[in-house]
Order: sequence, then C-alpha cells, then structure tokens
Amino acid sequence: MIHKLLELAGDHSAESRRRLLFAVTDLFLSNVTESPAAVEDFSDIVAISVDGIADDDKVAYAKRVAPETRLPSDVAKKLATDPDAAVAALILRLSPVLSDEDLVAIAGTHSPSHVLAIAERAMLSPAVTDALIDTGDDAAIRRLSSNEGAQFSDRGMSDLMKRAKADPAVLANLSKRRAGASSEQAKGPPTVAGGLQSGGGGTPPQASPQREAQPRRLEVKHLLADLENGTRSLDEVAALLTDADRAFDLARVIGTMSGVPDAQILKVLLEPDVAGIAVACGSVGMSSEGFRAVLKLRAARLTQSARQTERELQGFEELPREVSEHVMRFLKARAQVA
Repeated sequence: MIHKLLELAGDHSAESRRRLLFAVTDLFLSNVTESPAAVEDFSDIVAISVDGIADDDKVAYAKRVAPETRLPSDVAKKLATDPDAAVAALILRLSPVLSDEDLVAIAGTHSPSHVLAIAERAMLSPAVTDALIDTGDDAAIRRLSSNEGAQFSDRGMSDLMKRAKADPAVLANLSKRRAGASSEQAKGPPTVAGGLQSGGGGTPPQASPQREAQPRRLEVKHLLADLENGTRSLDEVAALLTDADRAFDLARVIGTMSGVPDAQILKVLLEPDVAGIAVACGSVGMSSEGFRAVLKLRAARLTQSARQTERELQGFEELPREVSEHVMRFLKARAQVA
C-alpha cells in the first residue's frame, strides 16, 4: 500500500499530492507503531510530495506535524530547513524530534528568521544557545535572553553579557533573570509577586544557569504548596506565571496537578492547536479567567490575534470538565502503555 502511494505521489498534480500527503500523514501518525520500512517509505512520500504543493499548503502541513513526537527526524529536518521561514519556523519552534545537533547546524547555515525561531523554543540546551549567540542577530539575541527555558554555558553567558552592553533590551532581560534569582536566594519561601513582577535594574547576571534555576524550582514548589493548602487559586498562579511569560514553570504546575509529564504539557501549551492545553487546564479545574491568562501567553508566543484568542476561550468554556478529565485519563493510560 505504501509503495503504491509513493508511485502516485510522483505522478499526480499538486492538488493530488496535497491530498495524498495529508492523508498518508494522518494514517502514519495514527498508528501506534510503524516498521522501519514504513518510516522510510513515509519519509520518501513527504520528500517527493511536499515540494510540489502550494506554499500555503506547505505551511498548513508544517503546522499539522510540528508538535508530533512520532514524526521521522528526516521529515522534521527537511521542513526545518525549508527556505520559506513561515514553514521552517513552525518546526523549529515546536518539533520535539529535532536534536541539539540539528538545531546547531541549522543555526549556522540558515537565515536570521530560522535562528529567531530556534531562540523561541520552550527549552534550549547550552550547546544550542552557544550557537545562537554566535550567529543570532539582535532580534534573536533579545528573544534568547528573555527565554526562561534557555540554559547557558559560562562562555555563552559571558558573550551574552557583552551583547547586553550595546543592547538595552538584552540588558533588561538579563537583569530580570538576575532579579528573580537574587530575590529567591535571599528569602526562604518566596514572595511570588516580587519574584515574578520585578523588572530589576543594575548589571547583567553573574550567577550560573544552574544557580538561576534553583530558586525558580523552589518558587514553583511553594506555588504548588499554596495550591494544595488553598492560599492561592489556580487562576491566580496561572496569571502570575503567564504575566512573566514563564511557560516552562506553568507547564510544571499543570503537569504536577494532572499527573502528566511536564514536557508533554509544555508541548501542548505551545503548539498551534489549542485543544491539548484546553483539555489539560480543564482537567485540573482551571476557570475561564485562568485560561484567558494562558491564552495571553500563547498569543504572544504564537503571534495569534485577539479574535482567535476569544474563539479559543469560548471553546474552552463550552468544554465540560468531565470530558477533559476523561481525555486526560485516556492519555495517561496510553502513555504508560507506550
């Protein structure tokens, strides 16, 4: 069957290729397991078909597959290196199958738009941030310096501090990172509003990424304790974290409450389709007000319109909590089986 589809992909019109590509992709991703031969054939179909479809359809395809954990790495890399930044950026921001080596290579060989998209990933290792600092333009460096999921080597942080001397936006971002770390190191249980809302002044941070991360983990621990004992509501915690653009920490809170891995929550939080994070938030009892804060973070990260945000909020309000809980139980059970 797959071989026959591969033949058709080489012979048909652009519209036929589009239909074939989406149909085969849905079929491939719906299966729990695939043989190595099937993975290879699927990659071949994508390679043949995707370059023959219209630009808008290619963007739609990238949006469809970007968050998929089962997407073959060859397919992810092909889309991530597409000359059209609108296609590549979706994969570079969201794909969980791109390795650090892939990201470093793309950062060194592709356009500033590609580099900026990598800087917007929810989590970045020191190896990748080193490459971004070496190759990124001002926009990429500003986004990188504000990315709370980015980790830096000592060399990378030193170079970033040098960039901050010539760029007030980078300086402000680094000062904010230091302000959050310093306020938590000086206290026991954190004053969350101070730690999250202070913009900070002064000089760029001297602390290592590991020392910066420790107070953030402690702060999340106290937020979860506040939720458990009722001194803070989930809506309040969501507003605090989203106002500070702390997607990683928000995912940790929701993941802990739902019993779903943080990385999985972070993926659905930042993927274009809102359904996954809506289900996750609904299952832990978040109200419409709290979810509005979540949508505000998504709108900033994914460049979404106010109209789309309102549509997504309306969909959340119409989603019964028992449905969300049922879906989450199914997903957790499926993950345990896998």
